[in-house]
Amino acid sequence: MVAIDRLVEWTVHTGDLPFPTAVWSRPAKDVRSWGDWLSMQGDLTARLEPVLSGKSMTDLWTNACRPRPEEAELRESVWRVCSEFLSRPLTIGLGVRMCRLDPCSRPLTVHLVGAGHNETLGARTTDLDELSHMFPGHQGVEVVMVGPEVVQGPIVRPPLRAFGPRGKVYISAYKGLYHEFWEELVERGEAARPDLVVGFHPGFHASQGLGEGWLPTLLLLRDYNIPSVFTMYSDMELQYSLQILQELEADIQATGPNPFSSQKPEQVQSCPNKDPCYCNAFYLYFRGLLDSTEDAH
Repeated sequence: MVAIDRLVEWTVHTGDLPFPTAVWSRPAKDVRSWGDWLSMQGDLTARLEPVLSGKSMTDLWTNACRPRPEEAELRESVWRVCSEFLSRPLTIGLGVRMCRLDPCSRPLTVHLVGAGHNETLGARTTDLDELSHMFPGHQGVEVVMVGPEVVQGPIVRPPLRAFGPRGKVYISAYKGLYHEFWEELVERGEAARPDLVVGFHPGFHASQGLGEGWLPTLLLLRDYNIPSVFTMYSDMELQYSLQILQELEADIQATGPNPFSSQKPEQVQSCPNKDPCYCNAFYLYFRGLLDSTEDAH
């Protein structure tokens, strides 16, 4: 599965994926799993068929020097690859709901911290449009991707000072560390303050992670009382991350398995003897500084 998915993933970069999705027929609060999401999409056959029979898929297996898998295997692989792509906007939407933000009553600004190759390589300005399907009639959502590994492309454009167009998701990006972005743009009014900060696999649990710029970012998020949602690959990574945030006295409000985790398995350090992991498998949500009286209690 991992080997097939790694090849099929190429169709994301050719523009064949993601397949078109429909506006949600149920409120976001009632969509609690991939099963709920799929039930709103109906029969996907008509949307998957052009991908499976398209030129990109034919070229892929012609050049892969290995036999083309059975159609059923390929169909499952296309879904898994698409689930990883869609996991990002759905996880952002989960954060919006957890923070009780209402994008239909006012425009929202989301900062995506630690953005890198996964989010920005070949990124298109339409990559997070699933948020518009999730919140039909929203007042405008801006997502600013910030990270030292941001890849140059159409999304690398200045963040908005005022709110963007209603009903649209506007993506912008900044190459650099988040606290630098804050000092250079947010504090000077060149970029809006965030309603929500999201980080996909920040990796600050690793021994070198805090030394690579995460400590000032975490302290900034804590001290400015910004709702922050981070995802992890595994429960072990989640526990290490929680320990660090507890030492920083951050107020952790929720943790758990992400209902919109990627369905595409990844080998841990390319080792087939370890259980596979999944992007955005777990989440934690924290906001501000832990109340000292509550802590004493």
